[in-house]
Amino acid sequence: MKRLLPFLAALLISAISFADANFDALKKAAENGDAEAQLSLGKCYYKGDGVEKNLTEAAKWFCKASEQDLAEAQTVL
Repeated sequence: MKRLLPFLAALLISAISFADANFDALKKAAENGDAEAQLSLGKCYYKGDGVEKNLTEAAKWFCKASEQDLAEAQTVL
């Protein structure tokens, strides 16, 4: 058991780092105009998934994706 705890802690830390890197990549793609990334980022803000829940920020990204005629974003709005 003593050997398992450090392993689990390291695994959790690397999972958190991986999630942060994925969020950063998603945000960069959204900022660069990728409509699917904008929709996904909006969902992250809407649900509070990987970021603090922020409905205003979610609506902003849904609108950006919607302006590019992404049907799912239009439906969400």
